[in-house]
Amino acid sequence: MNENERRVETRENILRVMEKTFVMVPAKLLHDVAERKITSSAFQLYCYLLFRRGRKDKFWGSIKEICWGTGFSEAQVSRLLKKLETRGHIKRAKRVSATWLTYCLTYVDESKIVYRGKPVHPSSMDAATDGNSARKTLASDGKRTEFPEVQSGKCASNDEVSEAVRLFDEEVCRQQAKVDQLRRELGIHTPSPSAGRLSKLYYSKVSNHY
Repeated sequence: MNENERRVETRENILRVMEKTFVMVPAKLLHDVAERKITSSAFQLYCYLLFRRGRKDKFWGSIKEICWGTGFSEAQVSRLLKKLETRGHIKRAKRVSATWLTYCLTYVDESKIVYRGKPVHPSSMDAATDGNSARKTLASDGKRTEFPEVQSGKCASNDEVSEAVRLFDEEVCRQQAKVDQLRRELGIHTPSPSAGRLSKLYYSKVSNHY
């Protein structure tokens, strides 16, 4: 298999996984885009790096491999990586030959948000939601599963909160099973976050509103 055939095969495999999975990105990264501290292309590249690293703390690959997955040129990838590193969103270390270790420093992990390597205070997460209500939904086979509405000043029982978390867990488990199966077929050993980890994030946000 020559390099061009390998490039096409790699890109097709990556695109197939992208159709069935997702990445969780702190909204503070969008704030950087809105303030023109990074470009939308840099944001797109960062999302790709989060996708490729999976549950690991780093992505190991070359600039050429990133180009295959994003469609950017090598010069553009190098420029965007430098900008992300300058802003403190990534840290890079030369590995062997043309490969690098890229550490993502802005991400969502369990029940906390990390921005440029530092945890964000939980109150910042609440401020990002609608002041009147926050409806949790997750797409599944073209349908949408809706979760109980959370309103400020509303009193809810523990049973209602538990039911909201249970619905969220079930939906995440269905999505995770599909993603993990596809990753096994493609030989990608970066399993998606467990339903338990994701439900902790949702439970903490629901509890804070009740």
